[in-house]
Amino acid sequence: NTETLFDFFHMIDTLTTTYVIMEYVAGEDLKSCLRALGCLEEEEARAIVREVVSAVHFLHQRHIAHGDIKLENILFDAAGNAKLCDFGMAIKITDGQMLEE
Repeated sequence: NTETLFDFFHMIDTLTTTYVIMEYVAGEDLKSCLRALGCLEEEEARAIVREVVSAVHFLHQRHIAHGDIKLENILFDAAGNAKLCDFGMAIKITDGQMLEE
């Protein structure tokens, strides 16, 4: 489900760096929210997990491993939807490839 990932607008490859132009989300990350709230209601937690799993499933169907899923890389948009961000460690995987880290 692409609603749980940031919209990518453009990618620029240079000899040394890849630049990605993507959607800006001004919301807080999950770590900050948990620090402020202390805990979440079970239904809220389920919704967040469902959205993150949906994003990971979408990526894995396209043979992409995110590589850095953590609380700080889950942001909330203005509608309160969880979005997986920070693809700096993401890699393209081939069929049968085993990831060790």
